[in-house]
Amino acid sequence: MFSKPLKSRNQQVLEILLKRRGLSNAEQKTLHILDSGYEGEMQFYQILNQELHNEPIKLFNVHLKINGSECQIDALLIFQNEIILFEVKNYQGDFIIKGDQWYTLSKQEIRNPLHQLRRTELLLHQFLTMHNLSLKVRSFVVFIHPEFKLYQTPPHIPAVFLPQIKRFLNQNQNTPCKIENRHEQIAKLLTSKHINSSAFESIVEYDYESLQKGVFCEKCSGTMNESGLKYMLCSRCSSSEDYNQSILRNIKDFHTLFPHEKITLIKIHDWLDRIVSKYKVRNTFSDHLTIVGTGRGAHYIFKD
Repeated sequence: MFSKPLKSRNQQVLEILLKRRGLSNAEQKTLHILDSGYEGEMQFYQILNQELHNEPIKLFNVHLKINGSECQIDALLIFQNEIILFEVKNYQGDFIIKGDQWYTLSKQEIRNPLHQLRRTELLLHQFLTMHNLSLKVRSFVVFIHPEFKLYQTPPHIPAVFLPQIKRFLNQNQNTPCKIENRHEQIAKLLTSKHINSSAFESIVEYDYESLQKGVFCEKCSGTMNESGLKYMLCSRCSSSEDYNQSILRNIKDFHTLFPHEKITLIKIHDWLDRIVSKYKVRNTFSDHLTIVGTGRGAHYIFKD
């Protein structure tokens, strides 16, 4: 966690619901936005790993609440004497700046991402000051999509466009990067204050009874059935998967949707629509989960 971009819980929930009950138009739109943002963050993460050869501390998707205000940090690099903060945008298409406002070329106004960047930088400054930390902060919006174009761009806005990213990172190759204990402590403090849920996330409503039960394919979301003793076979795309991995993925789906429900053999057997035997479910439990309690109160938790 924090060492690379991760899908948000909302994104994971919507992906599971897509397989098990379908999504409303609004939910499909939300999932598309979340998928696009995640893809952009992963692309930036990969470029960082390929092109940045000094070794600052890298943190991703740190979500903080500071003085009652929330902020989401997409990416953050901790160098010896400064922190570089990145807001990653995966916008696609043609945009234009008029004064302090941003528009699509069809004249639809969008939120100015520089305002969001300044707000996040201000809150990060407050966070560091609250904890008596004195690193300088620089911040940039990264526009990662190859088909993004911004017209009438002022020359000195803190923005990095895809063709500029490698050059930008090369300019920071010689930034002092001696990582000491104090830098590790800053990273530990930031991640320890991470909050898992946001007041701004849309609430997705669902219940257990309305969801389709079964084992679902990772590739195409088709239903899977046993194929011999070791594999599950997708009824839609015919891909096969080790039964242990198929069962484990679908147990994780259950836990994502119902994090406060205890994981038990009876519940998971029902969740899988009794397609696989209790014996195989129990084997998966033994390999990847730990039993807690005894008797009727016994349940399982993930080992990691």
